[in-house]
Amino acid sequence: MTQVLYRKYRPKFFGEIIGQEHITKTLESQISTGKQVHSYLFTGGRGIGKTTIARLLAKALNCTERKEKQSEPCGKCVNCLALQAGNSLSIVEIDAASHTGVQDVRDKIIENVRFTPVGAKYKIFIIDEAHMLSGAAFNALLKTLEEPPEYIIFVLATTEIHKIPATILSRCQRFDFKKPTIKDIVKKLELISKEEKVKIDKSILERIGYLSMGGMRDAESLLGQILSLGIKDIKNEDANLILPQGDFSAALDLFEYLVNKDGRNAIISLISLGEDGINFKYFFDNVIEIARKALFYSITNRDDEFLPVDINKKISVLADFAGRVNLLKILDTLLARRSEINNLDIPSLPLEMAVAEICGEDKKESYDEQNNQNIENDNFEKKLPAIKKDKIEAPGDLLEIQSKWQDVLNKIKDHNHSLPFVLNTATPLDFDGKTLVLGLKFKLHKEKLEDIKNREILTNVLKSVYNKDILIAVKLDETIGEISSEVQNEDDEVDVESEFKI
Repeated sequence: MTQVLYRKYRPKFFGEIIGQEHITKTLESQISTGKQVHSYLFTGGRGIGKTTIARLLAKALNCTERKEKQSEPCGKCVNCLALQAGNSLSIVEIDAASHTGVQDVRDKIIENVRFTPVGAKYKIFIIDEAHMLSGAAFNALLKTLEEPPEYIIFVLATTEIHKIPATILSRCQRFDFKKPTIKDIVKKLELISKEEKVKIDKSILERIGYLSMGGMRDAESLLGQILSLGIKDIKNEDANLILPQGDFSAALDLFEYLVNKDGRNAIISLISLGEDGINFKYFFDNVIEIARKALFYSITNRDDEFLPVDINKKISVLADFAGRVNLLKILDTLLARRSEINNLDIPSLPLEMAVAEICGEDKKESYDEQNNQNIENDNFEKKLPAIKKDKIEAPGDLLEIQSKWQDVLNKIKDHNHSLPFVLNTATPLDFDGKTLVLGLKFKLHKEKLEDIKNREILTNVLKSVYNKDILIAVKLDETIGEISSEVQNEDDEVDVESEFKI
């Protein structure tokens, strides 16, 4: 039977530990100087090396060939080989999750403490998932933990330190394990891939690192599944057969729509995700987490070390574009709506409402168009005199525009089927011989005319009608009425629904 990777490549020496150097350095110093304590408490997330380091500690302390003032075990003596094989009599491992009661503590620990180790200097008790012990079991362990025989060492490992009683904490030397970074995980996976003689793209390893959420054991398990394909040169399409298609990339896309206030594409993406059967509760949490990371970047200007480089880069660009104030508004809206998801039969509704709230504000041009956007329109609007909202008499140049406006409407139909509908609601307000100011009642129509492609079409048509280059400026005024026009007849109706496809 093939051995799983996380067991096959479990570190056998302290030097092989990746990502927990702050702990191994202290333990190695204690071992080399003989100043180890009688009880340790290892705390941290799952699959990050607590049990592995506990075993290495036991291995080093009982190694008969370890040289003086050195910390690494030899790996060859009887005690080292027995521990590696899992049949060492001097190491007692207890799963507290399945042995939680007082009687379990008495039978497996208190009674066992009385017997000296056989062929070894210390008897080490490794209590995994220690937080699962009952209150009475902890009380029964207190005296033994506080004053054990000289040959006894306890190592308690837990993922939930807050459940460990204060009386236990005060009797142990505590070590807090950190989640390994993406770089740490990739480094370990590259070593395994090399040993297995398999070529695998680094981007795949980074993806595994992210999906493992900082768990080295989970990352090694995912790599093992990919290697089980039996392919020696693994590409992205091969990895996609095994790796779960996470929602993070889709959540990042949605966050980009929110930053750009692109409500249309945001809703379309949510509809598509709903059809794919996505869990909106977890997806919502991913969107919030991305917004949080963007806010973190905007404040600290630092990347998240637990995310791949490409994702960090995209988040940093979005964070810079959105600004801290907008990020706070987005995050505040998402958090307010997140609490409603458990109370509704339509799980996507709170997120859809959040999209409507965030994207309902004035639209901001997308970051990839920001540097190329023509800003002349803003300059023209600043130079324009205030226009009275009551009826005004058109000057001569403006009369020239109005006299041929119907020709503009008729010609522009050949270039874009929806622009005539928008222009039919526009009112020429001013023309100084170079710049034509158009008044529009609705913001949606203003945004459509400000689109780069639509603006180019309109200026070309104006040039063909008036035989001169005419610049366009657009002004929003809700008091402006519609111009009556016969541009649309019964045989040539504009699809109103298509007007929202900007």
